This record gives sequence, structure tokens and C-alpha cells, in this order.
Amino acid sequence: MNTQQNLRNASIDVHLEEYKALREEMLLRMKERNAVVNYILLLISALIVAIWQIPGRIEPERTFIIFLLIIPVIFFFLAIIYCWHDLMIASLGDYINQILRPKLIEVCQHEDILGWEKYLQKHSKSPSWKIMSILNRLILVVPIPISTISLFALMKPQIFETVEITLAIFDLLLFLSILILFLLIDSIYAKARQ
Repeated sequence: MNTQQNLRNASIDVHLEEYKALREEMLLRMKERNAVVNYILLLISALIVAIWQIPGRIEPERTFIIFLLIIPVIFFFLAIIYCWHDLMIASLGDYINQILRPKLIEVCQHEDILGWEKYLQKHSKSPSWKIMSILNRLILVVPIPISTISLFALMKPQIFETVEITLAIFDLLLFLSILILFLLIDSIYAKARQ
């Protein structure tokens, strides 16, 4: 009987250590994901400063057009990094809720295990949670169409006609791919919340 209890305790310890490691990885990925937002703000600031430093060398309108062409590409790659971390966070949460928690419940023979995970699972379905998630992601998506619209407003008619279709399609594809990534991540989060 004592050996069986020791095995049970060892099993609990192993599962709890795995949980701690997964939570640490989640926290690290959350920090990295949130750092992407800081990188975005930093890049925009640097590009704005660069635009004001260049006027003597390149005509200001051309400089601003270059700036507007660069923004969607930068935001796209930063959004991919953001989405990658978000996807991994969702996957880790899914693993904890779908695999690790049931193992702990079985070993401990008690339902009230990993209460924080159960709480997150319940409250992440709330409208306020979803609204904050959408607002958090808007910083990654909104600059792309704003940049495109501003670019079209600045361009001269002869340039506007030749570049318009290509640029609009490119920005639309970037915008749609980010939205698809967000939907994919939301479906993984939904699976983790079940």
C-alpha cells in the first residue's frame, strides 16, 4: 500500500512539474507576444523620425510614399510573430486542459484540480474577454488598410493608375492572411476552452 501511495505521489509530482514548465513557457510566450506590440510602436516611431530626417535628400512626398509602402510589410511580419506566440499559448492551454488536467484528476482522484485553468476556461468565453482580444489585435491589422488608403491619396494620377491594382491586392492579401491567422488561433482557443 505504501509503495502504491509513493507511486501516486511521484506521478502527481511529475504532472505538477510538467504543469509548471508549461505555465512558464506560456508566460514567456505572452511576454514575447506583448513585446511585438512594443516593437510595432518603436518601428513606427523610428520610421516617423527617419521621414523627418530625410527631407533634404529626398522629396518629402516620395519619402512618405516609401514609408506607406513599408508599413504593411512590417506589420504583416510582426503579426505573424504575434500569431505564432498566440498559437503556441493556445496550444499549451489546450494541452493543459485536455490532457494534463484529466491525468491529474485521475491520479489525485479529485475534481478540483488546477482551478486557475478551469477559471480561465470559463471566463475566456465572456464577451469582455473577446472584446479585449479583438482590441489587442487591432494594432496589428488596422495600419495596413490605413497605409494603403493614405498611399492612394498621396499618389499622382499617372502613378496611381499603374500601382493601384498591385498594391491594393498585395495589401488586401496581407490583411486577409492576418485575419485568417487570427481565426485559426481563435478556433484553437475555442477548442482549449471546451
